[in-house]
This record gives sequence, structure tokens and C-alpha cells, in this order.
Amino acid sequence: MPEPTRRKIITEEAAPVKAQKYATNPFLESLVLVPKRKAGKVQLHGLSVVHSETGQMEPAYHAYSRLDDTATFTKLFREGLAWLPYLNAPGLKVFVYLCNNMRPGNSVAWLTHAEYSAETGNTKASYYTGLNELIVANFLAPSNQKGFYFVNPAFIFNGNRLAMRHEFTKPVKSR
Repeated sequence: MPEPTRRKIITEEAAPVKAQKYATNPFLESLVLVPKRKAGKVQLHGLSVVHSETGQMEPAYHAYSRLDDTATFTKLFREGLAWLPYLNAPGLKVFVYLCNNMRPGNSVAWLTHAEYSAETGNTKASYYTGLNELIVANFLAPSNQKGFYFVNPAFIFNGNRLAMRHEFTKPVKSR
């Protein structure tokens, strides 16, 4: 039997769903990142070194190297881009609203129909239809707290995903 199309998955499953709620972002476990190493140097003010060949005093620098995601903009990654043509108009409208209102470095979004309707002029029904489409397409996962949704950083993110991933994967200190 052929695999169902993404449009069919969203259309059939986007009927109001009773989605599982999460305490932590469920998308982080499967997030695969390919970091780039960034190097640079910082001048140490007030400190100098003597050049070994010329004997002249020169400013001292501290060299560093770190892993970095290359930009701090809201990025739409290919995994998410592949789903956009299959979203209906309400899903696309809520998606654009989400992208415009994402806080930098945060994988949690605060979404309410009142704020959405006030900003976009769209209806409550349109908001919930679009929200369900984004949940079915794995752009969002509902949290345990009303109005909060986990954003799938493999699809879209505003900021440095490496820093966010590092923050959420710090080992818990035992007492």
C-alpha cells in the first residue's frame, strides 16, 4: 500500500485532535546538529607582550575557539520547509504569526487566539484549525501549560540551536 501524502496526513489528522501534552520539548531528543567551529581573538587591555624577534611591546591577545550555529535569525530548515506546501491557509497564517513572534533562543512559544486575532484579524476557528495543522505536521507540540507550545528546532528556530541544545542537556547534579 502506498504511503499517504503529507497533504492527506494533515487533512485527515488535523481535525481537532486531543494532542499529548509534554513537560519537556519532545523534539530535542532527535535533533541532529552540524556545528561549525568559530575562532577569534580578544585583546587583553592593559596587558602587553614583548615580541621575541624585535623586542617591541605589543598588545596581548587571548585566542578562542567555540562551536557556533552560524546565524541568529529565525531560520526555516529544510525539514520544515518540506511541510509548508501541505499546510492549508489557516496553518500557513498561524505559522507566519509564530515565526514573527518567536523569542530569540527559546524553543517555547506563547500562542493565544486573542493575541493572534488582534494582530492578524483572523477568527478563533482559523487559529485553532491552523494550530492543529502545525501540531500534526510536528512544527509544534503542546506543553503541560495552557498557551505554551514547544517549537521543533529541526524545523524553525530563532537563535543559536547549539546553545539551546546545550542548555537543555546539562547533566543534573546529584546531592
